[in-house]
Amino acid sequence: MILGTLVALLPLALLVVAGRPFLDGWRWALLVAAVGWGVTLVAFTEGLSAVRALSISGMLVLWGGLSLALAWAVWRNRVALRQTRLPRIPPGWVERLLLLGVTGLVGVLGVLALVAPPNTYDAMTYHMSRVAHWIHNGSVSHYPTSIIRQLFQPPGAEFVILHLQVLTGGDRFANLVQWSSLVASLVGVSLLAKQLGGNGRAAVLTVVVAATIPMGVMQASSTQNDYVVSFWLVCLAVFVLRLNRQPGGSGQAWWALFVGAALGLALLTKATAYIFAFPLMVWMLLVRIRRDGLRAWRVLVLVVAVATAINAPHVARNLMEYGAPLGPASEADRYLNATLSSSSLVSVAVRNVALHLGARWSAINALTGALVHAVHRFLGLEVDDPASTLQGMRFRMARSAYQEDVAANGWHLGLVVLAGVAVVIAPPLRRRAALVTYTGLLVTGFGLFSLILRWQPWHSRLHLPLFVLAAPVVGIVLARGRWLGPLVALGLMVATIPWLLFSETKPLLGRASLLHQDRETLYFAMRPDLREPYRDTVTRLRERGCEAVGLLMDENGFEYPLWVLMGSWGGGGRPQLRHVGMRDERGAVLGAEGDLSLQPCAVIATHPAVSDDVAVNGLAYRRVTGTPFLFLPREGLDVSGDHGGPQPVSQEAR
Repeated sequence: MILGTLVALLPLALLVVAGRPFLDGWRWALLVAAVGWGVTLVAFTEGLSAVRALSISGMLVLWGGLSLALAWAVWRNRVALRQTRLPRIPPGWVERLLLLGVTGLVGVLGVLALVAPPNTYDAMTYHMSRVAHWIHNGSVSHYPTSIIRQLFQPPGAEFVILHLQVLTGGDRFANLVQWSSLVASLVGVSLLAKQLGGNGRAAVLTVVVAATIPMGVMQASSTQNDYVVSFWLVCLAVFVLRLNRQPGGSGQAWWALFVGAALGLALLTKATAYIFAFPLMVWMLLVRIRRDGLRAWRVLVLVVAVATAINAPHVARNLMEYGAPLGPASEADRYLNATLSSSSLVSVAVRNVALHLGARWSAINALTGALVHAVHRFLGLEVDDPASTLQGMRFRMARSAYQEDVAANGWHLGLVVLAGVAVVIAPPLRRRAALVTYTGLLVTGFGLFSLILRWQPWHSRLHLPLFVLAAPVVGIVLARGRWLGPLVALGLMVATIPWLLFSETKPLLGRASLLHQDRETLYFAMRPDLREPYRDTVTRLRERGCEAVGLLMDENGFEYPLWVLMGSWGGGGRPQLRHVGMRDERGAVLGAEGDLSLQPCAVIATHPAVSDDVAVNGLAYRRVTGTPFLFLPREGLDVSGDHGGPQPVSQEAR
């Protein structure tokens, strides 16, 4: 298992070592190597997928060959490597203690990531389920499914999980993708602090601020993708700042190449990157126009070409399936604000801020909620305006939860606001043009987010990149005080302890501690009520020797645990789980038409509209259990004329 992981990670380590003699330090080498490794992984994934060879043998050949080539390059440059210095330890004892605390925090999160399985709701419905389908298909091409998020959502983070899962034969290291993104982001934001004019203490304080973001602590041991996109956006910011200071020549082209690669990887990971990256790209273009005039188009073309090439295969699949690059139009209508107006911007922005003000005390939440409603009444706005609110959602102040989807970053929000004000009013900070501009870009990113996306109660998760990118601004401001900065940093680390110990999905302490539960149980942390029904269903399938199973699921179907339970049989074959479509009471197909080549030995359904009898590809099935509904073949029924997915069997057939 560990050997398989090393096969994929060895090229990354070699890239860092090989690139160090040509860059300004180990931090630069790590970020450049990470982007190069990410682009390589995407190329390997799409290349193997094109010939349906996403297998351990194909990956071993490609990653092994790359490792040999890089090892040869490192050997060729061994003289230059001997002259490079190792990373320096901060000189002050305060800084060393703070970094020691961060190391402990990150270490505990790493243990959580290894011990706990993927178990967030999104992981169970589409993050991990799509990986299971890709492995079985040997390809990342779109496949029949009623959970269409498995298809159109950007797949960048899951591509990394895919390689780790194939090379190790399981999902033990799946959570480490987010955790390693946290670690790499800490390196990146420390470099950002230096670029923006901060000293060594500012860099250390920046690392503490970024490491203690509650939402980041929650996500670092999960398979969500917000920390992955945060890291690529940090790389993008670092490279844009470097490109902005390049006078020209070949160096400009190289850094434009890295900007395009980081942008492409961010867009391939999460669609919110389009919003957060836009201000950075405008800044880059304006700086190049000011310096190069009309020749700036060369940099722009290079950046866009690289980013487009990285996303082209996935965009092409969406275009073929939905006629749109980002997915079906219905999804865009669902999440995008109906009107791009100032009133919509203010309403969504106020509610987005309120998400981070949730407390553990109901009285404080009631006061904050009343304030939000008062602001809306004063401005003549409707709090739950359907034009700017996700369908079916209503604003209410919820109790702060130790959970990956809704964790609030209240203390960090206050620090970000105060730091932004300090940058504007403090003359020494106001004279730093790059710092002022960068702070303005973060505010612009939040404004664009609130202008474009309808409000929903899970937006705090999507704000993580903004908090990570804002950490250098906070660190630089805190570093101006001799003791204020370290005291605030210490307070943040203490305040983070509950988030670390009492996670709702992977708690370290308490009766539900993951140390007292088996891995199988932890998969059902979000839906414990489904554990026994799923086990009973899979036991029935095992007794029948049934491995080819059809799935009738709604868009929130809890699919991945079925792959886990069926894959743990230890038998000779591999389970086949295939979505076979679903028709509602009006006869409309829910999701894809289904896999018409599959004749399953059983059908599992989670959709509430399913009847007692269904027909799949000419075979009839009768329901034998409750949720999840298990259907077994019903002999003696002739439904050979049925094509196009399952339907309720007619009364005559019954």
